[in-house]
Amino acid sequence: LEQEFEPWRQAAYWQAMHRRALEREAQLKAENDQLKALLRLREQQLFGRKTEAGAATQPTTPPADPGTPPPRRRRGQRRGRKGPQRRDHSHLPAVVEDHELPPQRCRCSRCGRPFADFPGTEDSIILSLSTSHSFPLESVARYLNSKTVRPLLVQAMLDAPMFGVRWRWITGTSLALPRFQGGKKVPAPLQRMRAEDLMAAVFPDQIACADNLVGDREIPDHPLVAQAVHDCLHEAMDVEGLERLLGDIESGRVAVIARDLTGPSPMAQEILTARPYAYLDDAPLEERRAQAVMGRRWLDEASAADLGRLDAAAIDRVRGEAWPEATNADELHDALLGLGFVTQDEIDLLQAIAAQVAQTIVHAQLYADAQRRVAELEALARISEAVSESLYLEESLEAIVKAAKTGADEAAIWVAAERLPQFHAVYPNLVLSPAIEAPAEFAERAWARDDALVEIVRGRLEGLGPTTTSAIAGSMGLPSADIEVALAKLVAEGVVMSGLFTPGVGETEWCDRSLLARIHRNTVKRLRQEIEPVSSQDFLRFLFRWQHVTPSEQRQGPDALDAIIAQLQGFEAPAAAWESEILPARLEDYEFTWLDDLCLSGRAIWTRLSHTANSGVASGRGPIRTTPVTLLPRRSAPLWTRAAPPPAVKIEELSSRAQAVVEALRSHGASFYDEIVHTTGL
Repeated sequence: LEQEFEPWRQAAYWQAMHRRALEREAQLKAENDQLKALLRLREQQLFGRKTEAGAATQPTTPPADPGTPPPRRRRGQRRGRKGPQRRDHSHLPAVVEDHELPPQRCRCSRCGRPFADFPGTEDSIILSLSTSHSFPLESVARYLNSKTVRPLLVQAMLDAPMFGVRWRWITGTSLALPRFQGGKKVPAPLQRMRAEDLMAAVFPDQIACADNLVGDREIPDHPLVAQAVHDCLHEAMDVEGLERLLGDIESGRVAVIARDLTGPSPMAQEILTARPYAYLDDAPLEERRAQAVMGRRWLDEASAADLGRLDAAAIDRVRGEAWPEATNADELHDALLGLGFVTQDEIDLLQAIAAQVAQTIVHAQLYADAQRRVAELEALARISEAVSESLYLEESLEAIVKAAKTGADEAAIWVAAERLPQFHAVYPNLVLSPAIEAPAEFAERAWARDDALVEIVRGRLEGLGPTTTSAIAGSMGLPSADIEVALAKLVAEGVVMSGLFTPGVGETEWCDRSLLARIHRNTVKRLRQEIEPVSSQDFLRFLFRWQHVTPSEQRQGPDALDAIIAQLQGFEAPAAAWESEILPARLEDYEFTWLDDLCLSGRAIWTRLSHTANSGVASGRGPIRTTPVTLLPRRSAPLWTRAAPPPAVKIEELSSRAQAVVEALRSHGASFYDEIVHTTGL
């Protein structure tokens, strides 16, 4: 029997494979048709419908004499209109805005890939900078010079896609490459390959590997290359307008205003939300870094200032974390190396820390004595180890304080030996007590005064947090002008940032970039904790207590039923569940007569607010046990009636008797049965 069915089984298998092959063939044909249609569309967009004869009559080089009449209109240009031009914005000031992008938002949250770069539109440009870039925003306007911008633009243009498109256009319109062959149009891929072959012959540096190029690419003296470069500079771009704009900026006729903002202005918001064609890359919207820039909230000045204000507690916390805690001689030496020097006030702070630690040691000893009475041998071993470490720590702190005070007055500063060459450069008349020498490897370097001052200020800012220029100058005994020069160099390096950080301080403060980032994180963390949601367990406990479901929170007596109904008004539940589950769970020793008395007294009503999908269908059934109803205080009934959705059935669709009942209820309100009969006369 199995041998008889084997040919049938094989036939069924091959029939299924044949059906799959036919389906796959139909799918490939559909894809092929789509690709052919797309190819025809691209050919039409690139080459249009003109013939070679008409294209050959167009000039391929610009007129040499400015007095000669303008050439014939180029292809795609309307009759009587100017060629591709750019709007003149010379009367407007140039605005440079800086928006810091958080490092954690430089990658897509879904795929993890880095966001793509964005250049800008014809009216503006965006520079994407990382946290390591820091410079005065006014210097951006001086990056380009009107005398040298043209060769720079030519080299940048060679890497842009526009040059390849213009090159293929020029080779086609100049008949350097045939567009028709054998009475048929040459396919676009073949034209692209032939254009690249022609470029390799006349301009080999353009398609050469970048690793093999040294310096700028030299533009060959070839008419096709010259025409392509000319079209890119004068039609796709406006190089003369760029040179005029840069010249006006250099001469002061155009003002450049720099603004460091937390959110984009309306002009910057326009480019951040630009259309996809404003971008050079084809990255999707969610992978663009422009989407990570926080948009403007359009608040008043007071509210906007509150949003950017740093938390004073976060500043104090970071200051405490940045300041080193020296508990022995080695740690004090490391602190001096990092901070540069320590003043008398800071030595007093170390003494206070030592006193607190000593007091903590005493408390630890008392606690150890108490624990010794509880646990015998084990506790004795732990106490002996703790006491020995505590005594060693106490002796080390006393030695540090004594050594710091030796041979110095109140105005002295304490410096590590490795930092002495820098201080000799800053203070030529430096007096050392005791007289020590710097190690040989550090003494070999000759420090300039400005460089040494920059390194000392750098170390101080790493441990002080936000501080003012006068505070640094006062601790070092130097003029504020010298400190400002050092701070400006650190700002140019991207190490230090200035601003109004501490609340209540009206003077400009300076802070290390890493410390400021920590202050920002702590401030945001504190703000998030203020609105941090509770756990689901805590929320459910609150609901149980608020709804009086917890046994200790249950209400008692018939008078509490009115408050329970007011709390549950608007909530619909099956009619049978109200007196069997909902109300008994909230009222202790609940009796069904309580709700009857409340309704008969007119203080509560029951109704149905929602309507089912088939509520408009005529039905003889009334409410059943599972019909959703709600209990309402009578004083709230008009409000809920207006808020309820209108019924699906229209009054015109009702019978004449039903319409009469509706009109009676609308005119007289809620009525008893006898009143409805008397009013309608039914």
